[in-house]
Amino acid sequence: MPTGFGVAGMLDDRYTDHIGVRVRLRDNRDRELELFFGVPGEYGEHAPVVGRRTVYSGESATLFRSPDENWTLSWFTAGPCGSNAVFGHGFKQKREFLGVLEETGLIEPG
Repeated sequence: MPTGFGVAGMLDDRYTDHIGVRVRLRDNRDRELELFFGVPGEYGEHAPVVGRRTVYSGESATLFRSPDENWTLSWFTAGPCGSNAVFGHGFKQKREFLGVLEETGLIEPG
């Protein structure tokens, strides 16, 4: 868990072949991380690609920035739980969002 963040919500999504997990984290600066593991979706759709990073499992992830300055990091893994994403809300700069993800070990230092 990143420093200063606490769990603001959790939800299991049941599918026929797996259970997807959603976790929402929030800090005292009103920044939020929403983590989606095994939850199908078209994450980052219509937002410009602003980079790529390698996630903890070795896959390449795509970084998107929406017009309202929210961030999305999206990647796929093999198997039924293949769709994964992290949304960042309230992060003013790319390095701020990526720094928190590096701190958690979710992405490799860059």
